[in-house]
Amino acid sequence: MGQVIGDSIDGIAVEGTSTNSAAVKGTSTNFDGVQGFSTNAQHAGVVGTNTGNGMGVLAQSAAGVGLAAKGGQLAAFFDGNVVVTGSLTVKGVDLGPSLLQRIVQVEQQGANVDQLIQRVSSLERKVASLEGQLNTAISNLTARVTQAEFQISGLASLSHTHSG
Repeated sequence: MGQVIGDSIDGIAVEGTSTNSAAVKGTSTNFDGVQGFSTNAQHAGVVGTNTGNGMGVLAQSAAGVGLAAKGGQLAAFFDGNVVVTGSLTVKGVDLGPSLLQRIVQVEQQGANVDQLIQRVSSLERKVASLEGQLNTAISNLTARVTQAEFQISGLASLSHTHSG
């Protein structure tokens, strides 16, 4: 088999078109099947676009890693929802079912906190009511003590007038 080389300044250097098979295919026994490079910050080294409902890029491996990404700022950026059907490991920590369990526990603790807040609010209202009742009782007791002191003072002056 031969080699195809394309060179262009303003247009597509190599193009492949097919109706029922891959338009461009790269196969290598000892190196990458296809490579793409770009030095422009606004463009990617490789682009895969599907104008229908299919995937833009499919990455598969029979026995190794399906997709590896490494970047100077980020390894990956996702603009949209992400679905993970397997486990998710971050810095050696599996965030699969255990993360979901932790989230459920935190949500339950949040509900418990809400209940505690309601109970504390109820207790605060009860304490305020008891403070009011206590202040009323103290005022009543103070009035009675004052009245009793006045009566004792009157009795004391009567006893002085009768004893002398």
